[in-house]
Amino acid sequence: MKGFSFSVLTKIIYEENAVQTKLYSELKANNIKHPCIITDKGIAGCGLLSRITCELDKHDDIRYTVFDSVEVNPTEVEIDRGYSVAKAANCDAIIGFGGGSSLDSAKAIAMLMENGGEVLDYCTGKRTIEKPVRNLFEIPTTAGTGSEITKIFVVINSKTRFKAGFKNDLLAPNVAILDPMMLLGLPQHILAATCMDSLSHAIEGYTSKGANLMTDFYMEKSIAMIGENLRGAYANPGNIECQSNLMLACAINACAFQQSGLGLVHSMGHALGGRYNIPHGVSCSLCLPVAVDFNSISNPARFAKIAQMLGEAGFTGNANEDCHLAAKAIRRLMKDINLPMTLSDLKLSETDIPALVEDTMKATGMLGINGRNVCAGDVEKLWRELL
Repeated sequence: MKGFSFSVLTKIIYEENAVQTKLYSELKANNIKHPCIITDKGIAGCGLLSRITCELDKHDDIRYTVFDSVEVNPTEVEIDRGYSVAKAANCDAIIGFGGGSSLDSAKAIAMLMENGGEVLDYCTGKRTIEKPVRNLFEIPTTAGTGSEITKIFVVINSKTRFKAGFKNDLLAPNVAILDPMMLLGLPQHILAATCMDSLSHAIEGYTSKGANLMTDFYMEKSIAMIGENLRGAYANPGNIECQSNLMLACAINACAFQQSGLGLVHSMGHALGGRYNIPHGVSCSLCLPVAVDFNSISNPARFAKIAQMLGEAGFTGNANEDCHLAAKAIRRLMKDINLPMTLSDLKLSETDIPALVEDTMKATGMLGINGRNVCAGDVEKLWRELL
């Protein structure tokens, strides 16, 4: 058995209505007086933000600043501007509230609060993070990205449109508050896309070259939970049991995929999202079945097990045949929850493929840990399959 190291550096709080019962006490325990809440205008406009601000308004010893200009695929422009807002207000904590874009942006802003500079300087290696994030509280409103736990953020270069990730142990959030009540009322298309991102994390982490016995336990549980609950949550967004299980499944695989790494799905997904501003969950969902089918021969038994955990039928007992049922199960799930299945569904065409191939191949870190070796010709073929 190969050796590994495994650590979860974030305190995880899971409880219904935890925003009301735990947020203030966590802020007080850390002597916080003036947090900056990082979110997007959609969260602010739909009334979700008031669930935090109304709670904080009850306490005279806490005041807050709101930065609600995070975009679907944030660039360095929003992140650097959010840092300027938090710094000018002398904030002593950062609260990320929303989907992965808000949580990632909060993480990057918290890094800048301690280390200064501009975010792209860290992504390009011009600067090195020296101090850990301090007083970073993450509250997800989706069950998709796991960014509330991971020591990773993603940012798009506004000039090149390349979407790059930055990973460092010093980025681990201090506290993640998982409140499934935040998922109630989530639009079905957002629920579907973000949960498919979560499934992508679990499958890629389970089949990457970095997988180990510890991450396997996490990923198997997460894949099964998503397979058992996503359809029910989509059909009935008020089903708190399904929503809770999906939120936990996301957190479970987030604890593990930052250890095992991701692969081809996210290499392709980042290219699509960065170049064309497609939401991350939609991008990864679209790329998941073709990448899974491509990778399946690298570990047939494991991919056959994924199909089994997702509830697929028609097994022959021959892993070399059954491994392809994993992609079939994913496509069936995507169809049931009404997600785009082709590039044409996203208004893209063959002329977009060269740029997508180029940007996919730039993600050398993720491609290097993918379960099957990948070349540019393979990637082009996969993008063409998605036309």
